[in-house]
Amino acid sequence: MKRQALILIVLLLIAAGAAGGWYYYQTSMKTPDMALDVVRLGVDVPYPPYSYRNENGELTGFEIDLGNAVCRELGIECEWVVTPWDDIIPGLQDGRYDAIMSSMSINAERAEKVDFGEAYYSTPSVLFTHEDSGITSARDSDLEGRTVGVVGGYIQEDYLREEYGDSIQLRPFESNAALNEAIRGGEVDVAFMDYPIWEQEFMIEGEYPIIGDPQQLGKGVGMAFRKDDDDLRRLFNRGLDAVKSDGTYTRIRKDYLFFKIIVD
Repeated sequence: MKRQALILIVLLLIAAGAAGGWYYYQTSMKTPDMALDVVRLGVDVPYPPYSYRNENGELTGFEIDLGNAVCRELGIECEWVVTPWDDIIPGLQDGRYDAIMSSMSINAERAEKVDFGEAYYSTPSVLFTHEDSGITSARDSDLEGRTVGVVGGYIQEDYLREEYGDSIQLRPFESNAALNEAIRGGEVDVAFMDYPIWEQEFMIEGEYPIIGDPQQLGKGVGMAFRKDDDDLRRLFNRGLDAVKSDGTYTRIRKDYLFFKIIVD
């Protein structure tokens, strides 16, 4: 009898250990089963064609549609929180939203403050000028002393500082809208921005030629999460992989961009 009781105790202990191991496995791998209803996403607007308001004041754009598609795939709702670019990382750290989906280039400096998800797009950047500027190339000798506009805090600004140093007059702007006005108004000789923005804003006019070769900068664009928020980061990585695989990503991209930007 004692022997049977001892065997029963041992079996119960083994079962408890197995259950504990299963619980540990479930909690450590809980990303696919996270119980979320709403995820708040920080975004800087306007940044067409990625994020902007349409004529009805509604948020739209490649990233808005992509983010909403990922949330649908995951069975949750995206709530977009419009935030100025200069405050977007502090807003994440302060808990005003849960993640950032706002064309944020992945780089080492930002990675000290946030954890990035997998890159979901990458586009080239281009230098362009007005056709009457007399500038025909992106060589140092052609740009020396010229005023070059860029959106401050973006990866394009870092590139210009490293590539041209003090040979150009670098002028950062708060937004692409302000930079667009500056190049049209003659406040800057050259502008440097993402190719899709040049394509949407300037290509049809035919008065703002690209100079030099397009530059592929950085590691691409990724969602940003609070440090150690691994569950949410893995959840959105899974959702992005799903919409890439089923063709949703490509269908959305074709609504806004003419060329492939996906990072496989």
